[in-house]
Amino acid sequence: MHAALMVLGFTGPTETDIMEKQDIEDLEELKIPDDKEVESLSKAVSMSGGAKVTGGTLVSLISEASLNHAVFYLKFLERCEQLHPGDC
Repeated sequence: MHAALMVLGFTGPTETDIMEKQDIEDLEELKIPDDKEVESLSKAVSMSGGAKVTGGTLVSLISEASLNHAVFYLKFLERCEQLHPGDC
């Protein structure tokens, strides 16, 4: 999961917050949130204030968008498998 979050643009402290504080431990759990919940997740791992910062590390909008895309893709694969087993 650490590697997946790194690919999405999150850094060490942010990855740890997502995995430990938000209790997201595998890719299956990333299928659950919708767009607003992804934004809420990003806010939850960030400190309050103007800049999204976690432990001194910025949570970029690109990382948040990448997470949204990953959630969409995982949901797409799940739906594809339901409609066309073995073809996705």
